[in-house]
Amino acid sequence: MIKNFITSSSIILILLMTSCAKDKENSGIAKKNVPINASERARQEVDKGGGLQDAIFGKKGGSATFDFATSNSLWRASIQLLQDIPLANVDYSGGVIVTDWYTKNGKESIKINISFSSNELAASSVNVSSFKKLCSNMNDCTVNKMEDIFSSKLKEKIMAKARELELARLKKLEKK
Repeated sequence: MIKNFITSSSIILILLMTSCAKDKENSGIAKKNVPINASERARQEVDKGGGLQDAIFGKKGGSATFDFATSNSLWRASIQLLQDIPLANVDYSGGVIVTDWYTKNGKESIKINISFSSNELAASSVNVSSFKKLCSNMNDCTVNKMEDIFSSKLKEKIMAKARELELARLKKLEKK
């Protein structure tokens, strides 16, 4: 009896599903010309003025903008300058880079936090803070904020590298 019930329920369910399906050509819904190839779909979106960021974040006045995208000179400069230091948190949409504790000699470690407040190539767009951890043994460590001189020098290096990257980007655009 249970077997007959399951069989008849399955048949009814299949019939309901097929009877509810509409013929797409006769439904009045226009067919979209969506290419199967991902590269072609991406090219169509770019040609229309859209793109992946529009699909994810929505359009803003005809184009989408990332707050801190990889094309941001300050972001790229910071990543390049920190390339030899392990990174604990990198969030370009939030505009934050945090390194892991980094040490050369084993007793003294540093940690760097970089945050971005805007995309502008200006010193006010970048905040750098750094911390020093001193350990006398494995369990006896103290963490203190480093002097502002270290953070200021790192910020100056970020700004100089960002200017260099921005000039290279502008020269590349002029050639096109």
